[in-house]
Amino acid sequence: DLRCYAGHPASIAASALDRIRIAVTAMADIAKARGIALLLCTLPPVGRQPETYRDPAALRGVNGWLTSFATERGLCVVDYHAVLADGEGHLPAALSDDGVHLNTAGYIRMMAVLSEALAGHGFQTSTDR
Repeated sequence: DLRCYAGHPASIAASALDRIRIAVTAMADIAKARGIALLLCTLPPVGRQPETYRDPAALRGVNGWLTSFATERGLCVVDYHAVLADGEGHLPAALSDDGVHLNTAGYIRMMAVLSEALAGHGFQTSTDR
């Protein structure tokens, strides 16, 4: 679980993206050195509420980097953003009661894409055993 403070909720500054790059790269290097299989997940969208707002373009920028990084390293990537975001890049009210935390419908979407990604990369799940 990686959480990086990104400053004012309305934007993710370039320095925040740099911190995310440094942190994810370090974790990937450590996992590789220790023989740990790594799964990266895109950042999910958030709702439109002023107190939780994040610029969808900034989230797409971070997620684009995460996806490229995973591809370059041959890592599994789970695109939660793609299955949770509406057409404008926000978290729909139908998937969250507060614009941040998912409800059951949101988690069902996450589980579907996670299961598909795990199976596609040879990870075993509890239903495979």
